[in-house]
Amino acid sequence: MRTSQDPWRLPVRMIAAVLLLLLAGIAGASAQQSTIELSRPMARILAAGPGTVLAVHDNLKGADFIDLASGKSLRSLDFDGELQAATAFRRQDGSTGVAVIVHGTDGFALFIEANGGLVPWGPEAIPADFSAPDLIAGRDTEGDPSFVIWDKDPNNQASFYRVTSMRTSEDIGLKVPYYQFLNFGDDVLLGLQPMSEVAELIVDSVTEDSVFLSGLQVDDPNRFATFVPDLESGGSGRVAIANGEADTLSVLSKEAARLPRIGLPTQVPIGRLEPGDGGRLLLLGSPDLSLILVAQQGSRTMASFREVETRAVTRSISGESKSKGGPSSGGGGLQRGNLFELEAPLRDAILGSTRDQEPQFVFLLGDGTSLATAMVDAVTSAVDVPVDPGADAPFTAGANDVQSIMRLQKALASLGYPIGAIDGMLGPATNGAIQSFQVSMGLETSGSFDEATAAALNTTLDDTEFATGDEALAYFSPAQLKGAIGDRPERYKHVATLVPALYEGGYRNRNALAALLANIIYETSNLRLFEESESLAAKLYEGRTNLGNTSPGDGVRYRGRGYLMIVGRYNYERYSKLVEVDLVAQPEKALDPLVGAKIAVSIFQDLVPPDSLARGDVNLLAIRKRVNGGTNGIDEVTRLYRLLLRDSSIPAQTTVN
Repeated sequence: MRTSQDPWRLPVRMIAAVLLLLLAGIAGASAQQSTIELSRPMARILAAGPGTVLAVHDNLKGADFIDLASGKSLRSLDFDGELQAATAFRRQDGSTGVAVIVHGTDGFALFIEANGGLVPWGPEAIPADFSAPDLIAGRDTEGDPSFVIWDKDPNNQASFYRVTSMRTSEDIGLKVPYYQFLNFGDDVLLGLQPMSEVAELIVDSVTEDSVFLSGLQVDDPNRFATFVPDLESGGSGRVAIANGEADTLSVLSKEAARLPRIGLPTQVPIGRLEPGDGGRLLLLGSPDLSLILVAQQGSRTMASFREVETRAVTRSISGESKSKGGPSSGGGGLQRGNLFELEAPLRDAILGSTRDQEPQFVFLLGDGTSLATAMVDAVTSAVDVPVDPGADAPFTAGANDVQSIMRLQKALASLGYPIGAIDGMLGPATNGAIQSFQVSMGLETSGSFDEATAAALNTTLDDTEFATGDEALAYFSPAQLKGAIGDRPERYKHVATLVPALYEGGYRNRNALAALLANIIYETSNLRLFEESESLAAKLYEGRTNLGNTSPGDGVRYRGRGYLMIVGRYNYERYSKLVEVDLVAQPEKALDPLVGAKIAVSIFQDLVPPDSLARGDVNLLAIRKRVNGGTNGIDEVTRLYRLLLRDSSIPAQTTVN
């Protein structure tokens, strides 16, 4: 029951939080910037390979490839018309190419840069009824470049987009016009419908997933910007979207699964930007989107946002790797950093690289006659506003100051729980993340940061890894296990067998070992019962062909045995192969501690692979569901887990049967 005495539900110091955010926005930072003078005014820039940018002439009728080290023009392009759109793409040999849509006397045409000039892609590349065509690059089935072309004019009501390669062109119908397409990685597209606030994940021209994304709708396209890391390679599986009208910055991630899905979005307010000249909203970021910069064209500063790195790498039951994240892919949080100061008003900005392929930001400044470069790492350090970790002090339930709340938000975000803005204010997103964490730990789901939740978070964030199996066993000492199995040396012998086996099986993190031991202790009634009775087995398993029990007496012969109770002839056959012991002929061998430990390790490796727990990011509820098939016993498993981790808020059980 929630009461008015809950310190994490009292009104927080809103004024202090707002002042903190304002100070972060007012404080300015500048990393070392190198300036390059250009021979003529440029309108925009585009990444064109390591150490090179394509600088588009101010009249949009030509461009120069600029070497960022020397500032010299490597070669020029004549568009024979006015540039409409441009994109980088990756050739089969790994080099970066540039494709442009040019508006000439005969309408729009698509060209790619090759052999120092522009080569027509084909007369049918741009649909005749497109009034504002745009494009992104992809690859066809042969690995050659292909392009997605659509009409970004919201007033034209285009009902299709075109996918064109060197071999074929195909028009794909749209249910709702005015798409914007982004590369989402691995030949997957992200289609945006700003007017209906929908994002769609598209694979082979088929919509596989769609989500409602508040903050897409915009009337002025100049107030809407997107950024795709690793654009020329087809995207990294993450995108950033800024909407100046809706005051929203969104980050979307592609969630890896049997079928790709859109992960939980991270959204924060952009906040006040320095007024510019009324031009485009500019958006760029680091290759991993851990840093995002937003600015109004014509301003001298850029707002910065730092993403909280998530700690866990989760895996599906099948063992397929999933993208970074805790309980779900995506989510996490963004913290507003210091303003990044430029040497002159900003005209355009991109993520580029040095000749050595080190990531760097490139800025087109002033009237377009100079470029500035700054290394991404240097900018990241310059804008960082670290949250005081309190010398890594444990979290407590009573602290409600801004810094403590920001520490809590960053901790939950690092575990993958969606926070949104790291702002030091307790809102619905933070309380929801607290509740999600409580669910994962089998705690009371109050949504308030009480003592039990603080203790559970402290143990979860401790990612201690043991150097040896002996060190792990020394931690789980008889004295520590007394509250779980009693003062029983004969029971502790099982622990002395299990811990080294689990360690050798890849479970070397303190939290992971505690979670698995807690499940075994519960399943065996405090390491007392390792075999089901014959009468119960005969009743439950006899004649169960789905378990492989096809002969009379199989139900009793292959009854539940061991630390995790394998049941049925099929399982005895399976684990015979895995542990190299003939359990079919000698099923009682499953009761041998060494064999039983090997079986338990094999079961855990199937259900919760070691790398899913490598950082100690334990989700007790998820583990329990995989081990038990449900949540039976989760309260006691949670108590045992925290007891094994020496959680002082959990009283030791003095009497153990």
